[in-house]
Amino acid sequence: MRFTALLACWILLSGFRPLGLTARNIAQGAGGGSCSESMSFVSIATGSGNMTSTTTLLTVSSVVIAPSECDQRLLFVTVSSNNVYGGGNFTDVQEMTWNGQSVTKGVCFGCGTAPINCGPDIACCATEYWYILNPTPATSDLVVRRLETDATGAGMVVGVWQINGVDQTTPFGTSVKDSQQSGDCNVVCAGSVGDLMVGWVHARHNHDITAGASQTRRYEFLAVGPASDDRQTDAAGDTKIGAASVTFSFDDGVEGSGEEENKCQCVAVKAAS
Repeated sequence: MRFTALLACWILLSGFRPLGLTARNIAQGAGGGSCSESMSFVSIATGSGNMTSTTTLLTVSSVVIAPSECDQRLLFVTVSSNNVYGGGNFTDVQEMTWNGQSVTKGVCFGCGTAPINCGPDIACCATEYWYILNPTPATSDLVVRRLETDATGAGMVVGVWQINGVDQTTPFGTSVKDSQQSGDCNVVCAGSVGDLMVGWVHARHNHDITAGASQTRRYEFLAVGPASDDRQTDAAGDTKIGAASVTFSFDDGVEGSGEEENKCQCVAVKAAS
């Protein structure tokens, strides 16, 4: 017991983290207690690019997953992809890796549909999330692969989040979406007090994306892709405090049929109990 207490003290003072251990991990392991950490947004890295017939990989460089107080980390990836291009390949991401590990696909809206599907349900895009539960702390590139588009290409934006204090058994609530051709995007997610609510959007036509009330903007990109704004991606990712029902609103500033083609998606990241 005395050795364990001394080791915990040394880790706390030195900052050394062998294999992601913390002083609290060791001290609680000696006493038989369980580790508990409040839900928190830690950091985000982003990447964007024009995906073409020859450029099918998007790399988010040097994504850092930092040590945490408990082994309740989450690597969470949000994706917004434009689907206005020639050919027949689907818009959705095919695979994703980080630190030599495959990233798990979560929920996608618009995946498995043919290009240039701009109906009210698809809205010219796919939005989706991927994740790794309790990733080992490291710094590594995140690499995303999608299928070829065409020579001109189409935009894609990726956000890579670290969130701590996440339930490792049931990390997510039910993910839902809203899509519009001539109105602002508003999506309602169910959650709980203590959760972190995450919402993200894909829009077109190079508009600003204004966040709704009480939303914290974590990233925003405009006009990603080729010169044609039909093929460009405007994207943003926001968070809100958890509650039983949470609304994300994204206003891209221009009213009119076909001028606001957008899709927004949200999900509750569940707090560890």
